[in-house]
Amino acid sequence: MKRRIALCTAVLLVLHVSLMSQEVTKVGTTAAGFLNIDIGARAIGMGGAYVSVADDIMSMYWNAAGMARVDGSEATFTYNRWLADISYNY
Repeated sequence: MKRRIALCTAVLLVLHVSLMSQEVTKVGTTAAGFLNIDIGARAIGMGGAYVSVADDIMSMYWNAAGMARVDGSEATFTYNRWLADISYNY
């Protein structure tokens, strides 16, 4: 009987530890999560499918070869507020 209780306790302890290791306790601490944020309203509106259409200043981010199709001078400024008071701007 004692052996059975000890075995059940050990199994429950192992399951508990493995379940607790899956829990995310810190918000916004993964490395370089900002790299998953798309930039540019037009590109975001297209769902990120902007690589072949990049013909403005945002092509620096999406497809550098698209810079050859930019006419004249352009400038861009971006500011995004994200989760957990994380901001992404340039």
